Amino acid sequence: MTNKTVHVCIIFMKLSILSLFFITLLTNSILASNAGGQVLGSKISVSIGNTTADKAIEKIAGSTGISFFYDAESLAQIKIAPRNYRNEPLVNILLAFFDRSPVGFKEEGNSVVLFKKPVPITPRKDPKGSIQGTLRDAKSNETLVGASVKVQGLNAGTSTDVNGNFKIPNLPGGIYTLVFSYLGFKTATVTNVEVQPGTITRVDFKLVPNEGQLSEVVVRADIKLENTTERGIIKEIFESRGVISGISTEQINKSLDRDASDVVRRVSSATIINDRFVLLRGLDPRYTLTMINDFIAPSSETDSRDFSFDMLQTNTIDHISIYKSPVPELPADYVGGVVKVTTKNTANSRQIQFQTSTQFRPGSSFQDFYTYKGSKTDWLGFDRSYRAFPKDVPGFFELPAQRNQAPYYGSRGLFEATNKASWNLQREKANIDKRFNLSYYDSWKLRGEQVLNNLSSVAYTTTRQNQYLKGAYIPGPFVDSYRIDTTSTEAVRISLMENLTWVINKNNSISFNNFLNQMSDDNTLVRHGGGDGEFANSEYAKAVQFRYRSRTLYTGQLNGKH
Repeated sequence: MTNKTVHVCIIFMKLSILSLFFITLLTNSILASNAGGQVLGSKISVSIGNTTADKAIEKIAGSTGISFFYDAESLAQIKIAPRNYRNEPLVNILLAFFDRSPVGFKEEGNSVVLFKKPVPITPRKDPKGSIQGTLRDAKSNETLVGASVKVQGLNAGTSTDVNGNFKIPNLPGGIYTLVFSYLGFKTATVTNVEVQPGTITRVDFKLVPNEGQLSEVVVRADIKLENTTERGIIKEIFESRGVISGISTEQINKSLDRDASDVVRRVSSATIINDRFVLLRGLDPRYTLTMINDFIAPSSETDSRDFSFDMLQTNTIDHISIYKSPVPELPADYVGGVVKVTTKNTANSRQIQFQTSTQFRPGSSFQDFYTYKGSKTDWLGFDRSYRAFPKDVPGFFELPAQRNQAPYYGSRGLFEATNKASWNLQREKANIDKRFNLSYYDSWKLRGEQVLNNLSSVAYTTTRQNQYLKGAYIPGPFVDSYRIDTTSTEAVRISLMENLTWVINKNNSISFNNFLNQMSDDNTLVRHGGGDGEFANSEYAKAVQFRYRSRTLYTGQLNGKH
């Protein structure tokens, strides 16, 4: 064997030994890794009671022989809920123990190390900077109010206040360009404005007036009338010191209510009796106080202070508030409650509003309607003395009590004495209900700050309604009778409003509010009667009654605000 061959064999042996060493090292690492993964993946069964984490780990270590390294004081602070684990991987058990705690775990060989999780470090945000300054007129050195200040390239900007100052906050550090503009001045640009984080950069600038002639600027605006909305009523209820309910003009306009009694009927805890009087909290209407525009309303009855709410048309009402408990700003002479009606007010505008509506009444509209020929002014809500008795007809207490005492007027004779042959019963078809409303707002500028605002409004409503009463049995001395009543009612409502407000200045004004309501109810009652026996199914009796009622309500108020 030559020396060269021996040398090659020695080199080959060295390479084989080195390869064997690396293979052995890699195998040990893999085995160690597999052995470590088997610790957390091993399935165990253990019953944990209501205890702390250190006691639970001791119990697992005692039953499995797995070594744990941990800080006992830290684990003693953690409560473990009772639970039974059956063939559960150790990693799942530890996750259940420390799911919401700052404790983590990892394998180290055949052991498990419990450690405190590092607190994540929140990256610190750089503070924002801002630009502020004052904008002036380069010629007069006066501050400019309402000038536009924008940051070029960014959706950021503002306008100057009453002192000409401006401020643009929350700008990241950098170099910016500002653009200043104002009506009647030349637009200017300021470049290289440096903003440092957490600092304020001051920029004061003067705009040069534009000497050129300005073109005409026409400003058009629609002035919205300030009526009470649903939100306004809720705010009034929320801020009140008493228990109140209310309804706004927004809700009134959505309904077809013709008068205030229909409106109040929609308010909780309020009941309408006789279609016109308000009953609050179950007490008699005389215990209810009615106020119109903060003044006590006049009574519509002769023997009580009851107020007839059917005399107020809905077109004149702005809102209604019902107070059910005492409050300091109201009079104390009520027990049931207070109904405050606020009418519509003037506005600094010029507008004309026209509203119309119709209503179909089942059983009345386009059905037979009983009536008679009345006065030519019935459609205006009043009688022009057409229904008055002649002068020679005696009064009630002057009528003779017996037939043999002359002059005697029976029901027929009294009827004929009025010489109204046209009062014969008529039958025609009833039309649908009709409502019209026209409001005119205007405003005139007087001397200086003085302004005169006006509201003129007229509303007209006419309705026809039938009411039927059938099968009303009346016991009699010889035979029981029955009756069938048909009542046809034609109602007319006319409402006029004229409100004037003299605005002296922003702190003083005088108002003169007037509204007039004229209404009438024309009732025609036709009664048919019959009985048993020989009168069965026969119309042996018939009665006709005419009843006309006309009412007028005027309210005028002079008040001021100072």
